[in-house]
Amino acid sequence: MKCLSASVVPLTRLPRGIDFFDYAIPLNLADSIRVGSKVVIPFRSKKIDGVVWNITEQTTERTLKDIFQVVPESPLSEEILRLVEWAARFYACSLSLIMQQACGPRLKKQLANRKPQSIVQPQPSQKKLFSQQDISVIRWTDYAWRDVFLKNIVADHLNKRQQLMILCPTVARCQEVYNSIKDSAGESTLVFTSGVGIREEVASRDRLRDASALIAIGTRSIVFADMPRLATILIDKSHRDEHAQYDMNPRYDSRTVAYKRAEFGKKLILTSPAPRLEDWHHVHQGGEFQEHLSPVPRHSIVALSDVWRSRQKGFISDVLIRATQASLENGKDAFYFVNKKGYASHLVCRDCDWMFECRSCRTPLPGTQSRKSVICRVCTESAEVPVRCPSCKSVRFSLPGIGLEKIAEQIRALFPSVRCLEISNDTIDSADVREYMKSGAPSNTIAVGTSLLPQEHGKIFQKFGVVGILAADAISSQMNFRAHELQWRIITALSMLSARHASHLVVQAFMPESQFIQDLISDRYDAFAKRTLAERETFNWPPFGRCVVILPKASKKHPSQSLKEVLSVIKETCAKETVIRLHVLDRGKPNERILIRFPQWSPTALPQIAYDIFNSIPPEWLVDTDPLSL
Repeated sequence: MKCLSASVVPLTRLPRGIDFFDYAIPLNLADSIRVGSKVVIPFRSKKIDGVVWNITEQTTERTLKDIFQVVPESPLSEEILRLVEWAARFYACSLSLIMQQACGPRLKKQLANRKPQSIVQPQPSQKKLFSQQDISVIRWTDYAWRDVFLKNIVADHLNKRQQLMILCPTVARCQEVYNSIKDSAGESTLVFTSGVGIREEVASRDRLRDASALIAIGTRSIVFADMPRLATILIDKSHRDEHAQYDMNPRYDSRTVAYKRAEFGKKLILTSPAPRLEDWHHVHQGGEFQEHLSPVPRHSIVALSDVWRSRQKGFISDVLIRATQASLENGKDAFYFVNKKGYASHLVCRDCDWMFECRSCRTPLPGTQSRKSVICRVCTESAEVPVRCPSCKSVRFSLPGIGLEKIAEQIRALFPSVRCLEISNDTIDSADVREYMKSGAPSNTIAVGTSLLPQEHGKIFQKFGVVGILAADAISSQMNFRAHELQWRIITALSMLSARHASHLVVQAFMPESQFIQDLISDRYDAFAKRTLAERETFNWPPFGRCVVILPKASKKHPSQSLKEVLSVIKETCAKETVIRLHVLDRGKPNERILIRFPQWSPTALPQIAYDIFNSIPPEWLVDTDPLSL
């Protein structure tokens, strides 16, 4: 009998460029090992799991270690293997890192007692070629329509005995979706998140593989789940950044992976109150776009320039004050939205113009009067608020701009008999905030908070009779080409919640006559999308170009010369490509990195030169394809 060997992908963390190792297949396992089988292999003096990537005849005379045994699970399908291969190449990481997302954990103690799974063949009606008509983007602001849509699409797949994957941005949202469909879906539905135990996750993956479970609800890693009867991928709240794994290796975006998986004959549906402009642009090139909108809430627009022209101090207008008083008299609370923590946007020395920045990434930090330290929103490093200027030793500081603490101070001066509660990531775990969030009844309170409340705690808005947006056109980061898009998403969420609970929406803006504010208030998303995309096209920003960032691993410290060497290698690799643009971001700073901009853009493809660049980069450097921010 011919001796066979298998190329096996170890399910452990490996550097980029090392994908699999060769092992001999013992004669007693030759009939049970297939491509995609999970096996137990010797690796670095211990036993670990691996996935068979390829099987060949053993042609070399070198001695190979034997595979120990086969894990009694059905092999990964060809679709999943091709998806993993694409993701590893597209996101420039090793196969093993992506393969772990597809395989999940294993109950090692039950290996001997576990029965092999039956293999479920994919439905013959599945198409093998990608069709843009199988992609739909649905923009909704009507909560009632959303709930009915979820129940209808679940019922349709249950009737046809097809599998449906629902990708949610957060674990909390997964539970909300499950609660809304559990009465009709019953035991055919699984909630598939990292929060479940290993035993439950293994059982869930088994039920998905043998198609005994038809509806799978989960966060981003579920996009790699092996579902032989999968017909539709539904991405819930597709605009949320939590769909991307951007803070660890591998860095991948489950929405882009879903686009790729749609090429295997799946229907892809993206639902969002404010779709990503990339999705909106792509579906208008060939797809289906729908809108299901609720009426615009009762609202007032106030120009902040008029407020200051009337010598009124602060950021709270007379219109908002009267609306707040009316809400409190009617037994309702009020909510003021401020998109900036701290007392002010910046802390600047009046004598030498020194600015308070993060030591690691040099991001400007907000000034604060209530805390001794602040946390950087980019790299999460803590920094002490200076008492003296480290440059000139002056104690004279200015606090320009708007901040949550400054607004809270103004609220307490205007409404001395009303409780003011500050709600942000820094205070969400405090006793007062927790008690207020749990209580369902208004309590003569004005809550001032950041985007945390509309994005994560929408139910609390039933308490509010008025919602005030204090500076609707104060873009948080002018350097981010997505800044207007992000601002649109947050204010849309506030508008939807105001309409849902019949609250009075007061929008304050520096320039209320601007096209951005007018489109926002009138809910003209198409006009906003066309205008913003025209600006992006001028500078080749996505979706008219693709961004890739090259940066050192967080655990490694590289001197500036290392970045210069990597930059030199990249320049040499793409010397003949005159359309590629290279930039060094934050040059000379601890977080300096390389930005590469490619003119071509499609949801699942990079130009060949991009892969050549990836192969030339040292393995201790990370590749961030389609970064969320720059």
